[in-house]
Amino acid sequence: MRRFSRVLLLACLGPSIAAAQQEPYSGVGAGSVPSEKVARYAPPPLAPEVSRRIQAMLDVRAPGLGLVAPDGKRLYFTWSVTGSSQVWRIDGPKAYPVQMTAGEDRTAVSGVTPDGRWLILSRDVGGQENPGLYLQPAEGGPLKTIQKIDKVRTFFEAALDDSRTLLFRANDVKPDSYTIYSYDLVTGQRRLLFGEPGLWSIADHRGRGNDLRLLLAKATGALSSEYYELVPADKKLMPLLGVGEKTEYDVSYAADPGELLVRTNKFGEFRRLYRWRIGSDASVKSFTAVSPEVKMDVSAFGIDDARRHVYLGINDGGYTKLRVLDAKTFAAEELPLPKDADHVYAGFASRDGRFVTLGAADELHLGLDGEDADAMGRAERSRGGPGGVRAGEAHELSGARRHADPHVRPFPERVRAGGEHGSRSLSCGR
Repeated sequence: MRRFSRVLLLACLGPSIAAAQQEPYSGVGAGSVPSEKVARYAPPPLAPEVSRRIQAMLDVRAPGLGLVAPDGKRLYFTWSVTGSSQVWRIDGPKAYPVQMTAGEDRTAVSGVTPDGRWLILSRDVGGQENPGLYLQPAEGGPLKTIQKIDKVRTFFEAALDDSRTLLFRANDVKPDSYTIYSYDLVTGQRRLLFGEPGLWSIADHRGRGNDLRLLLAKATGALSSEYYELVPADKKLMPLLGVGEKTEYDVSYAADPGELLVRTNKFGEFRRLYRWRIGSDASVKSFTAVSPEVKMDVSAFGIDDARRHVYLGINDGGYTKLRVLDAKTFAAEELPLPKDADHVYAGFASRDGRFVTLGAADELHLGLDGEDADAMGRAERSRGGPGGVRAGEAHELSGARRHADPHVRPFPERVRAGGEHGSRSLSCGR
């Protein structure tokens, strides 16, 4: 009987397996899965006593590190304290958060124009995973659509120095390819910059007008990318790194106009940061190490638009350390950071490089105690490692450390409440 049962089971399953193989998954969002299939596999509702406890843990919402206004006087950030992700601002140290957007559609701040007048927002209408791109006055007000097309994903890439031109990418020509566009804030006109097939994005940019250079990345795998330089004025595309390789590269323009900063694990077990002169070959002799040879990954790096500071995120045995270098000399710079934090990481720098958002986290459950702290810690761990400010709606950080250094300005405690790591958000001006 057992043998017969197994044969019968396989006979029944055979057609289903074949049917599944004939219907490959494609697309994103709600439209990519039939509603009857969603209903078939939807989990049953939780008992009220269980859902209340889960919601109590999730109510401690986590805002991101945010974007500093060009003059350093405001911080714009995304926060889901209302139940959906929306954009907020703080008008100075110890100021009360002001909500900029509302509704049920997830909205995030993606950029600020160099003159500080406009915010560039991403909004996912109806949770379709096809976000559109919008403008909002920095003082608040209705959104102006840059691009929102059904079943198309649009992402902000850069705001140019003239505070008039925005760059973005979208898969509106082919679903599996991204096209690069520019947008004029004054005329509202969109212009095609680059339309070759591929998963393209803008890794960095420099210059203006006819001297504008775009550092383009073409994803060729989960970690590998090819890098090119595009001159929009004459449509000239020059290959730089990764072409014909399956190598992990992460690239930005350096302070020296003839160099790139390159993070890669091509030459060793761990990722390091290197300098690479444009036009060189991809052999080891063409790369000059910036970070030391240690058994630690340079897990991330960034450079401000003014090319003043380079920020290195170091994975030191699971702890995140921040190193800051002078972008021209690569000498180490000291920042007044908490020395006892288990994780310190950089967010976004202002355009002139004077201000940067920083996150600091430790293992203390600041603002919470006992069972609530343990429960919230478990909830936060499910979201992954550090990368945003843990926020608490109902708890003040009366025990938060004060910093006497005039360069470090803590933002309000209510936005800085505990979490798995008890994070603190700092704005640092140099």
